[in-house]
Amino acid sequence: LIYGEFSNTPADNKLAIGLNSVTAGRVLDVHNGAYLSTGGVWTNASSRELKQDIQSLSSEDAQQTLAALSPVRYAYKNSPDEEYVGFIAEDVPALVASNDRKSLSPMDVVAVLTQVTKEQESQLTAQESQLAEKDVEVAMLQDELSVQDSKLSEQDTMLSAQDERITQLELALTELLRERDNNLRVSSLN
Repeated sequence: LIYGEFSNTPADNKLAIGLNSVTAGRVLDVHNGAYLSTGGVWTNASSRELKQDIQSLSSEDAQQTLAALSPVRYAYKNSPDEEYVGFIAEDVPALVASNDRKSLSPMDVVAVLTQVTKEQESQLTAQESQLAEKDVEVAMLQDELSVQDSKLSEQDTMLSAQDERITQLELALTELLRERDNNLRVSSLN
């Protein structure tokens, strides 16, 4: 079933596929819920009501798929003057390829990117937590090092005082030995 409202004014043209009317604000309505707005934005049908066998996308599958995607620059054969960037349907991993491998849905690639980004965010959060723990450990070690530096400084001060005391004792001993030698000389002369 195809329904249409056609006008000489292009903006007033509307088309429905599999429906008997076009919703206000839309140019193209499709029976599965997808539509093209009057602003030119394509919206995919994504309701849970339309889906079955729903499963979470594993981080491993998403990462492997992302690693296998090879973005390219290209022009369509029917529009050689306009350059695009994207993917070649025959070259993308099966997870994001259509069954005939002639097209792909950007939302499939977005789902892969979303899962990889979430996994990376989780890894970053874990690494930030580990860094915070390491920062605490480093701070504790710095405090301990500061205490040890203070003790070493105290010991250096004590050693300096002892060195000074030893120097004074050595000087006093040298003076005593001189006096004794002088006394011995004087008594041997007598």
